[in-house]
Amino acid sequence: MFAMSILWRKSPEIHRRLILMASAALTVAAFAHWPPFLVPKPWWYAGSDLIVALGVLRDLAVTGRVHRTYLYAWPVMVLGQLGAMAIYLTRWPIWSTLALGMFK
Repeated sequence: MFAMSILWRKSPEIHRRLILMASAALTVAAFAHWPPFLVPKPWWYAGSDLIVALGVLRDLAVTGRVHRTYLYAWPVMVLGQLGAMAIYLTRWPIWSTLALGMFK
């Protein structure tokens, strides 16, 4: 999302929403450190999606419609989240080997 926001920096409406989504994606690490009774272990991404949903609700309240940036970029963000959670939950061995190799 951050790289896309750089590409769209000349369009403030798109850029603003992409920056919100990039910032929301970074909050996953913070939600992962919350106590488990507040945010259960596999539900970290729900917090970042809630932040994006607040942006969508703001658009609905102000303009009466959802901005096209959310319609195209949010599904891509959710697919990335699902992929990350699938790797985390299944402990995919190939990914573990690649990740360890990156830090040698």
